[in-house]
Amino acid sequence: MNNGKNGMKDMKRTTLCLALALALAAAPAWADERESFEVLKQTTVNLIDALVDNGVLTRDKADALILQAEKKAAQAAAAKGKERGGAVRVQYVPEVVKNQIREEIKQEVLAQAKNERWAEPNAIPGWLDRIQWEGDVRFRYQAELFDSGNAPAQDYVDTACIGSVTRAGGLSSPDCGLATGNATKDRNRLRLRARLGMLAKVTESWSAGFRLTTGSSSDRVSTNQSLGQDWNKYTVLFDRAYLKFDPVEWLTIAGGRIPNPWFSTDLVWDEDLNFEGIAATLKPAFSNNTIKPFLTVGVFPLKEENPPASSGRWVRGVQGGTQ
Repeated sequence: MNNGKNGMKDMKRTTLCLALALALAAAPAWADERESFEVLKQTTVNLIDALVDNGVLTRDKADALILQAEKKAAQAAAAKGKERGGAVRVQYVPEVVKNQIREEIKQEVLAQAKNERWAEPNAIPGWLDRIQWEGDVRFRYQAELFDSGNAPAQDYVDTACIGSVTRAGGLSSPDCGLATGNATKDRNRLRLRARLGMLAKVTESWSAGFRLTTGSSSDRVSTNQSLGQDWNKYTVLFDRAYLKFDPVEWLTIAGGRIPNPWFSTDLVWDEDLNFEGIAATLKPAFSNNTIKPFLTVGVFPLKEENPPASSGRWVRGVQGGTQ
């Protein structure tokens, strides 16, 4: 009977010692996690108290074990801090906050990757985004039908011979002998127009543009090409070629062969007419934004100055208005 009690007592002692040994062995591995460490510490103390209650250990021996465990834990923490270059206190971050931070960083990286086209298939260089292309092709049948009561072209010969300007499809010839215009005979034609233009934003303030088109060099107000030229090839012309400067939001300066800078309708200027020269437009901005005035100034040469043979001819204009 005594042997049974001794055996049971030895088994309890062995079990408690094994649990204590496992707890003490796991302490350094869990020491980084504050909460786990506190739980482990309390468990170890409870185990030691149980050993004292069962008579396996005396209270003095138990206190010595607890003191020895705390000393080893402190030494392990000091050694770990020394390896990292000193002790570092890390504040606990909840898992919800970690996930939120991770998602925000992910969205920022994805947005930057989209804007900068990271690993985008068939991505083009960024400078091509600053170039805009435009173009059109038009094919049509055109009928010119005149009233039978129109005055014949010969009636305009005298008027056409005043001065030496030859108008496109006009009525004067070099010797002013024959009229070349048509005001009475109907005309049926097939017409083709092809245009290709580009506008490049060189910098934030400077841009450049050009446009190629079909048509005739003697017709200022049409880019149409008539079919029926014995299958001959067409002429391609520069319809526009200019530089534009926008130093501030309310000022635009353009020079070269530029689009029509004036506020107008086709009753004043033909929509296919482009101007050669320099034009500047001012559009002052007001805080209430209800009144939007503008002022356009332009200087355009018609004929080269070549004194004393020629003094040249210019078109100068100023236009103001408001919306």
